[in-house]
Amino acid sequence: MLAGPLNHPRLSEFPVYYEKFYAYVSPCDKAHQEKEVDLDKIDVNALWLLENEHCLRGQIERLCKLKQSALETSPIKYESGSIETLIHVVDSNPGITIIPEMHAMGLSEEKQENLRPFKNITMVNG
Repeated sequence: MLAGPLNHPRLSEFPVYYEKFYAYVSPCDKAHQEKEVDLDKIDVNALWLLENEHCLRGQIERLCKLKQSALETSPIKYESGSIETLIHVVDSNPGITIIPEMHAMGLSEEKQENLRPFKNITMVNG
């Protein structure tokens, strides 16, 4: 099972479920005061991402319409191999990371206060 779509010509893809993404917003970030996050207004310089090897990162890049060139010129160069690490980083630093609903459901009540839905998306293939 992989996060899709992969769009590989030799693979057949069948969605198993659809999952929401949530913004996990730092209490230090001005976006924390908003009830929803607008994808078109996310500052790439304040976005904390998984490493390139993770398929979730590819989904987030497509979701946010991020260009590799924008990521390469970003002054913040922090990537992690774990969603949990990104959450800890965002708890202590301004910025946003994006997490899938399944991970969000397991957060403590205190951390769930940092979750924000997106204004302009619904769900993605899981």
